[in-house]
Amino acid sequence: MFKITIHWVAVGLFLLFLGLFFYQLYTLIENKQKIEREIIVFGNDQAKKASYSIDEQLKKLEPLVNSLAQDLSSGAVKPEDLTSHLTNLLNKAPDAFRMGVIFLPYVTNPKTRLYAPYVKRENGQLIPYQMEDTIDYTEKSWYHDGLNMQGWSEKPHMSQTTNRLTVGYVVHFKLPKSINSKLDGMVRIDMDMMGIDKMVAELDLGKAGYGFMLAKNGTYMSHPTSALVSQQRTIIDEAEGLDLASRHAISEMAIQGKGGQMNSINTLLQLPILVIIKPIPSSKWILGITLILDDNSSNSITVRRDIINLGCTLLVLIALALLIGFRVYTLEKKRLWHWTSSVSVLFFVGVCLLWTLTIIYPDPPSDQAIPMIGKKDLTGYINNTTSFASGIKKVNLIQIPTGLYLETLRFNDANNVIATGYVWQKIKHQVEGEMKAGFSFPDAEESKINEIFRRTLDDGEIVFYNFEATIQQRAENIVKYPLDQNIVRFRLLPKIFGQQILLVPDLDAYNILNPLSLPGVNKQLILPGWKQVRSNFGFLERSYSTNFGLVGLVNSTGLPELCFDFVISRKFIGPFISSILPVFVVACILFSLLMCGTREKDRQLINGFKTTDVLRGAATLLFPIMFAQISLRNSNASDGIMYMEYFYFIIYALILLVVANVLVFTHSNDGIVHHDDNVMPKMLYWPMVTGAFFIVSLLLLY
Repeated sequence: MFKITIHWVAVGLFLLFLGLFFYQLYTLIENKQKIEREIIVFGNDQAKKASYSIDEQLKKLEPLVNSLAQDLSSGAVKPEDLTSHLTNLLNKAPDAFRMGVIFLPYVTNPKTRLYAPYVKRENGQLIPYQMEDTIDYTEKSWYHDGLNMQGWSEKPHMSQTTNRLTVGYVVHFKLPKSINSKLDGMVRIDMDMMGIDKMVAELDLGKAGYGFMLAKNGTYMSHPTSALVSQQRTIIDEAEGLDLASRHAISEMAIQGKGGQMNSINTLLQLPILVIIKPIPSSKWILGITLILDDNSSNSITVRRDIINLGCTLLVLIALALLIGFRVYTLEKKRLWHWTSSVSVLFFVGVCLLWTLTIIYPDPPSDQAIPMIGKKDLTGYINNTTSFASGIKKVNLIQIPTGLYLETLRFNDANNVIATGYVWQKIKHQVEGEMKAGFSFPDAEESKINEIFRRTLDDGEIVFYNFEATIQQRAENIVKYPLDQNIVRFRLLPKIFGQQILLVPDLDAYNILNPLSLPGVNKQLILPGWKQVRSNFGFLERSYSTNFGLVGLVNSTGLPELCFDFVISRKFIGPFISSILPVFVVACILFSLLMCGTREKDRQLINGFKTTDVLRGAATLLFPIMFAQISLRNSNASDGIMYMEYFYFIIYALILLVVANVLVFTHSNDGIVHHDDNVMPKMLYWPMVTGAFFIVSLLLLY
């Protein structure tokens, strides 16, 4: 009766956990799909808004060109009066940087071959000039493209007169009493691609997304990698992170002027992505948005715990199924051995699952800086943070764009890294005197900063430095060794303390700002034992408890400090071989010592079992484990107990238990240890060991 009751209780528990497993699985899948649906809706909404905004910006310029072309065709505007009209019209178009009228050869005067009056915007001023004085526009491809087609140009071109990448809107006209059969010229307004590029770059796509724009033939008009635009590359030629099939599909959409979306894999990051394509109605361009569907950094703890819950339920479910399948309730020794061995394997699999999930879904840092992933993040943070905005307004802080490039990095010890690299600062003309001073690393125990050169820019100068610094780091996640993830943080402050200067990230200097692509980090950086995860600029909001004797000190009011964060995670294979594998080997040796214990005369002769042998073996195993733990603590300075140390504690307890079991077994004549020649401790050894490993891992890694 008892055995039947145990059987049906196990069946009932199995069905209960089976239902719980399917419920958790459904919830996990539904949450993942919900997140993906939200990303798709969010991406389409951002693409729609950006497409509409760009389209509206283009449409504002079209009436200006259309009206001037009509006036020229009707005779209301004479060719010799164009400069004043162009000035008035360009004044109404702040988004355009030049406007002009291009006549066919000898149209205005039989003795004058070329005539193209233009007005350009330069340093806030409208300046008239004649294009034919600088170039023969009839030799340019954009001129012939304009003659063959009206409307927005299909691809941008580099202007030789302004050295800018431009895109133009063209309308044909025919002068009164014209002898030409088709047209006499065209009115053209040019828009600087920097304006459109800025709109695309400021799309709110999170830290893992980016936008791009393509011409009808697939030529890049905007992309985070500026070289793709300046070199007039096409998406077929090159597309960072996109496979060839996706490139062809997007190019086909561009040619057909259609929108759509597709799922792909980012070939650089090896992550699933969503690519959304939206056409710009008034032109033949398309706007593209790329979003990473599996960005775990924002909700890593939640996802990890959901999968752990599902995994634990599955382990219990399998254990109950094995209990029923092996008919353990019969209490036959062979069946009990099979079940306990299987449970031990399940516990070990559970530990491996916890390790894997902790590596894939790490804890976010507690002292996380406010990330500055794009220009929109920077502008929004400055404008929307109350204390920051009021502080700037109050003291009129001067913002100095500052960039950093990490060349080499190595750990001196657990809390200090030695780094070399470059820093540059762009200083405006209005920054005078000592305000031009450089920067400092406040967390550096030692630092050497050398100015390399200065170069004059249009609105100031750029100062370039190299540095070598020993930066003090707080290894806050060392308690999870060897599954820890650390931030190597470079805090940057103005060199002279208390200046009215705010260092801000020079985001324009980086081709791609996606943290997973490691902007600002040497691609050939060698960091043995560590995996490079991501890097980004950010702001730390800190308040000092003193003004250091300087009344009205700016940096004591809680204003942000610029920092560059380089996130790295420890590679598991090294610590596994040096720390974890020896623990399992010692556990196996202890089990062999336990299995040697017997009171059967024949087996004693074979094993040569003696109590003193077990004591010597246990003592031999104790000291290497102790030295290994001491070495671990010396090499990884931690104020608390590290995850790996609990494995050593379990081994200490095992050594004591094995010794105690052997003493009781050899010096007593009754008790559970004498049942079937000490079979119970032997049978429960591995479930107890792996179960202890699993419980410790579950409590510390959940």
